[in-house]
Amino acid sequence: MSGLPLVFFGLILFTSTSLILNILFNGRNPSRTGKWLSVTCWLGFAYSIFASFSQKTSVALGGLVFDGISHFLTLVIFFIAAITSSYSIRYLKGAKKERQFYYKLNALVIFLLLAISLDNIFFFISSWLLANLTLSSLMTLNRKWSAAQNSTTLSRNFFFASFALAITGALILTHFGQTSSLFELGTLQSQIPPFAKLLGVGSLFLSTLIQSGLFPFHRWIVSSLNSPTPVSAMMHAGLVNGGCIVLLRMMPVIKNTPYLMDSIFVFGIVSMVLGTMWNLCQTDFKRMLACSTVGQMGYMFVQLGLGLFPAALSHLALHGLFKSHLFLSAGSNLSPISRSKGKEITMWLKFFGALTAGACMAFAFSFTSGHSFPSNQSGFLLICLTAVAGFQASFTFLPTLNNGNQIMTLFKGWTLFTCIGILYGCSMRLTSSLIPDIASIELPLSPLHLLGLVALMLPILMAIPALQRTPVWKRLFFKLLNSSAPASKTMTTQRLDYNW
Repeated sequence: MSGLPLVFFGLILFTSTSLILNILFNGRNPSRTGKWLSVTCWLGFAYSIFASFSQKTSVALGGLVFDGISHFLTLVIFFIAAITSSYSIRYLKGAKKERQFYYKLNALVIFLLLAISLDNIFFFISSWLLANLTLSSLMTLNRKWSAAQNSTTLSRNFFFASFALAITGALILTHFGQTSSLFELGTLQSQIPPFAKLLGVGSLFLSTLIQSGLFPFHRWIVSSLNSPTPVSAMMHAGLVNGGCIVLLRMMPVIKNTPYLMDSIFVFGIVSMVLGTMWNLCQTDFKRMLACSTVGQMGYMFVQLGLGLFPAALSHLALHGLFKSHLFLSAGSNLSPISRSKGKEITMWLKFFGALTAGACMAFAFSFTSGHSFPSNQSGFLLICLTAVAGFQASFTFLPTLNNGNQIMTLFKGWTLFTCIGILYGCSMRLTSSLIPDIASIELPLSPLHLLGLVALMLPILMAIPALQRTPVWKRLFFKLLNSSAPASKTMTTQRLDYNW
């Protein structure tokens, strides 16, 4: 029973009670509604920290699963919801739908907490659908804006397709496994015929690709930039991680299903490479962040495909926190560039700085995470992935550090990304020690993994200044730019099309 208080009080008391009291007593005061929700989320976060120290074993009780994963994700959800709701108090002040926004955000938190703790696979999948539909309704606070309405319609179509695939897979697995419990499916998977297991888990895997916006199902993410800033923060920091969470819950079955681990790796590496290359082509900041999310979700799936589950879970939390910060601070990102004095950073220096910053991040991660360099295990590939991720982030971020002294700019970039590598490695070790349920399974490197490593060089080659003047690069640039464009009906091309 020691695990019950965390989810029970966190879910029922802190969120559901808040929604009921807000509707009853704060219905005519939207600002007070937002403050109430913010305080509730901060209290939920504080209590989650306290309760997480009392639960050391995995328990399935009353239709809920209490384990290290649910505790860890509860902390992340409450913290991001608290930050977002606090930000929204000022951001939405005076908006027509302010009160409805807080009600829906409160409901979204409830559905997310249910989604990470429900043991019944059908309730688990349905909770994700409810969370997705709540999010899509938050995207259309302004119902007169046709582009936002079209974004909502497009995202709902993807969400319903993901739900249909997930339910299909769940029906197959529960029919042959004779149980609908996620906790029990891992132990009873031997009863499921190999073909039925491949078909059921394969359907669930396809649904996770849609949920997380991986290629070729990325269109709903890049077409959802009409959302209010707090909604974008919750979407890119929370909802898109649903695919990774589903795979982590199903991992006892997935890792024993032929071809599934390799499939996760392949879709992840393709999405990571394309997301990184799309990111390098963008001039719009929010679209740059959306393409970055596609790449980071690919990175997370690669980690799952390599059997590095603690790395994927710690990446989920770090990406969620960092991406929510980037969206909530998007309006101030032009200020550091406009105030910079002296010469602008050159393209060659930017490329060299990004390359070395990525290397610093990779070596720092290797030192703190315990993965050897070089090695014939999957951990070596994770170090290479970290270098590419560091290159992508620093290539975008270095100009914001420029104060006119280019040497000092490089030094600040190296220092910053070395610290990020240390933080990432330490967080992975901490995750492994606190959540023994998701121990890594180091896989030997295969030709498929080495091919993925070669593919990771493409974003780096694309950023070389000398190649950017060639006709081939220019054609590739426009192809990438067009393939990453949002759906035409979700774009506002004229000022008069925006009605407030």
